[in-house]
Amino acid sequence: TKKEKLNRYSILIFLFSFSLLLSKEKSPAYIQNFSGDVFIESTDQKKKIIPAIIGRRVESGDIIKVLDNSTCDIQTEDKRTFIKMDEKSEIKFLDRMEIREVYLKNGSLYIHNINTNSKNRTYLFSNHSQIYLTNTKLWVSIKNSIIDKIYSFGDEIFISDKHKGKKLIL
Repeated sequence: TKKEKLNRYSILIFLFSFSLLLSKEKSPAYIQNFSGDVFIESTDQKKKIIPAIIGRRVESGDIIKVLDNSTCDIQTEDKRTFIKMDEKSEIKFLDRMEIREVYLKNGSLYIHNINTNSKNRTYLFSNHSQIYLTNTKLWVSIKNSIIDKIYSFGDEIFISDKHKGKKLIL
């Protein structure tokens, strides 16, 4: 009957709409500000390279590249982590369940992490260091491939040498 068809149609529209809402997973971070030439490279199957714009989403696994005379500010949706990338810098950003990882591949960055929930952990990886970020403000540079330059602004930081396994609390 006509009423049954209308009910089926209504149910299908509802299910379709509901599935769209569920599939719109929130991105873990976004471009808050930038200047110059900044690009986001996806690491999914599409391998897209797109220019940065304010508000553009940064997905888990994305690589952010900042070219000469450029900077980029990245803010996480939960407001726990802020990253300011300097010129000629590159990071890979991963956000999975309760672990966030930032891999500094090139250049330098400032990172401010707020850890109000001890279940959620944030790590910064560079050429020679693995740094566990609590309530941390750091500037890290790997422009010299022999050493990592790490400057802490205030709170203690937990550093491990990636190659020798030595741990240090500053």
